[in-house]
Amino acid sequence: MKLGNLNVSCKVVGEDEQPWNPHAVVYKYRVTVSLGKARYSSDAWGSAHDYERGKHDCDSISVMVVDELLSANADPDEFLTMVMGEASGREALKRAKSAEKVIKAAKKFSYDELVKAINEAEENGLR
Repeated sequence: MKLGNLNVSCKVVGEDEQPWNPHAVVYKYRVTVSLGKARYSSDAWGSAHDYERGKHDCDSISVMVVDELLSANADPDEFLTMVMGEASGREALKRAKSAEKVIKAAKKFSYDELVKAINEAEENGLR
């Protein structure tokens, strides 16, 4: 799908437990966002509610990943704080590494392109 000038692809890659809730099996997605040489791929998990209904929701999941890139691009420090939450020990290291990956990728996209994509998603009722 196109969001603004961004190319966004999403596919269901299986079923898995949500990392934050090992009791909820949900659809797992692979989302790739690209524009020119900038490219970011991420795994994303759907909701237990959608899974129970047998519903795939690539559009919303795709917008969520673009929104994540926008947050990381707009304010990397705030994004890192949000991702870290209350984590400590190994979990904190894991989250920090994950956040740094997103921040690094987000910097490859222009802030204006990410905003344009999110605005288009809102106009189309995807967010």
